[in-house]
Amino acid sequence: MRHVVFLAATVLGFVTSACGHRSSSPSSTAASQQTTAASAPAKAKDAPLPFIEDDYPRALAEAKAKNKPLFVDGWATWCHSCLSLKSYVLTAPEMRAQADNFVWLSVDSEKDQNAPFFQKFGLSVLPTLWVIDPKTEQISWKLAGALTAPELAAALDDVRKKDGNAGEAESAFADGVRADAHKDPAGAARFYEKALAKSPRTWNHRAEAVSAYVTDLSATKQAERCAEVADHEAHALPMSTYRVNAAVIGAGCAQDQPQGSPAHTHLAPLVKELTDIVHTKGTILADDRSGAFDELISALKSDGKKDVAKQMAAEWAAFLEGEAQRAPDTKGRAVFDAHRMLAYVELGDPARAIPMFSQTERDFPEDYNPPARLSRVYFELKRYDEALAAASRAITKAYGPRKLRLYQLKADIAAAKKDAPAERQALDEALQFASTVSLREGYEKLRAQLAERRAKLGSGATAQR
Repeated sequence: MRHVVFLAATVLGFVTSACGHRSSSPSSTAASQQTTAASAPAKAKDAPLPFIEDDYPRALAEAKAKNKPLFVDGWATWCHSCLSLKSYVLTAPEMRAQADNFVWLSVDSEKDQNAPFFQKFGLSVLPTLWVIDPKTEQISWKLAGALTAPELAAALDDVRKKDGNAGEAESAFADGVRADAHKDPAGAARFYEKALAKSPRTWNHRAEAVSAYVTDLSATKQAERCAEVADHEAHALPMSTYRVNAAVIGAGCAQDQPQGSPAHTHLAPLVKELTDIVHTKGTILADDRSGAFDELISALKSDGKKDVAKQMAAEWAAFLEGEAQRAPDTKGRAVFDAHRMLAYVELGDPARAIPMFSQTERDFPEDYNPPARLSRVYFELKRYDEALAAASRAITKAYGPRKLRLYQLKADIAAAKKDAPAERQALDEALQFASTVSLREGYEKLRAQLAERRAKLGSGATAQR
């Protein structure tokens, strides 16, 4: 999931796929996405955060002029955690109270115009949040993933504090986040280990440090230590995003190791921890609770408990359907589409996702994600003509390098239909499109894979338009 990087907050003042507790007291985490924006923004404090969209130079100039730090939300339309952040965190009262403290910028990572920003500041996880000093363009704070609204507001309060009296644990923690910022997870892990050793269990940064330590142990392939720390530390933390993160990553470290290995012995207690998390109500984001369901089911299957995993998948689906029904609007409901599909796949019934994606496509006719996901469902059901029609609709609406995955899906459908000319055409179109956009590392790897696949198909005729 994620962990936080503080570079110039109280003490000085990233890093996995899905998407941490941050407060002055370990017990102060409050309800998260249940506190959404009021329906009638009658007062200034109820107004949405004044985000500038996709214009870093303008936002930077405004931050300099106002002498305020710049908050940046790096996101993508296909990222469910990004949509959760926008619908359930950035709209919350705790965040609206921060409106005057920052200049706010939202940056779509798929838009080519934003490539210079991401080339400058990097991107490996979505969402990623930054606080940037406009005078120096140095990162003051960075978060790979999402927090609850109370956690994020408390973190931003810390960013704005100036406190040079850091204790030994705080100093080690600051050294760890510096090392993370410089892409040195091994060094960061050593500092986090020191910070935890030098701090009491009541230390208010313990949850962040545990989450960051487990994340870096995973990143440096120290599976046994990763699982051990998660097992021994996560359950003792207050329920928070950081606790979820530590448990999810620790369980991943444990299940990836052979049965009977020292690391694998930690899987059972971490499965219990994840089970407790998924049955927790109110203190973590629904998106994070859903991620815990996902990891729990994977862990159960890896441990040979397929029947229990299926039971949990049924709970997962019911939980997500309930969250979708309670969503404040159609955007909030669509947050849960991607994980609902995963839950239905775990239940062996992907067709249950068809009405959901069809409704979302009607609600958001300009969004390429609903037909893209609908195409994937039809493909899994071997309904290839419907899959192709949905993929074609998605391609006409899509933009940015993510569009390569849609061409890849179209090629997969053609291959399944044994239509080599159509497969060649889809790959040719993908490679032509790739030459027109900026590609980050992951997309450059995808482009190379598509080029290799195209080369293997030879020089036969492509499909006629």
